[in-house]
Amino acid sequence: MTRSWGWLETFMVNHELSLDVPLPDGVEAGSVSALQEWTASLARNRVAGVKFRNHGDGGHGGAHVRSCRMPGLPVFSVEWGTTVEGCPLERFLAFSMTNMSELAPMWDDTYIDSADLATHGSSCDLTRYAKLVRWHFRMPAPFRNREMLYLVVPIVLSESATLVNYLSVRSPRHPVEKGYVRAYNAAPSFDLAEVKDGDQLVVRHLMTTRIGGWVSDRLVWNTVFRGPVIKNNAHEGAKVRALLEQELSQGGIAQGG
Repeated sequence: MTRSWGWLETFMVNHELSLDVPLPDGVEAGSVSALQEWTASLARNRVAGVKFRNHGDGGHGGAHVRSCRMPGLPVFSVEWGTTVEGCPLERFLAFSMTNMSELAPMWDDTYIDSADLATHGSSCDLTRYAKLVRWHFRMPAPFRNREMLYLVVPIVLSESATLVNYLSVRSPRHPVEKGYVRAYNAAPSFDLAEVKDGDQLVVRHLMTTRIGGWVSDRLVWNTVFRGPVIKNNAHEGAKVRALLEQELSQGGIAQGG
């Protein structure tokens, strides 16, 4: 599938946005187009040198968890995956993009608040849609709470599969707010939803976090925080699955336009 990202590059220029993430091996520096296509290849298991370690077999409320170190990155990536019976792809995309802030307190125990700062296009056309988000979340004492500034950009892989990419950016228009420390969605950070076997929605939620501040990537984040982050992902995946199943039984998540 041929995709064009010129519109995204223009959107970033117009809003004074630039990528603020360490890049994996093989991705051209500063190129959001190259990063989008690399992420699409990773989602299709077409990136060499990526080896995941499993941390569960789906016993965490139906969510399995695994982690890895992407070549070239200073921090680990962690992923939870689950399957939801009878959930249309459109329902999950509504959850992942248009209803994320509304539903976050139900699955993310660290969530404080968030705001959509700018939008390109409409979620009715995912081939040319992006939004800029500011997200605040809690950290345990003695750490200060964190703020993320990132783009939400879908990548349509096929009629039955869509990836939602989360790319940390910086901008002189949006400095970190008082009382927070900037954290980052490093690449890769995405949701992948794919319909298989007719009505099974398979979801992968992969995040690569740099927590920022004085927390060392290698000496603190990759060691002290790794275990708790993996455990939290197991609980988060189970909560998202339960939430989607609950919404289906009650009539579904409102779909944005």
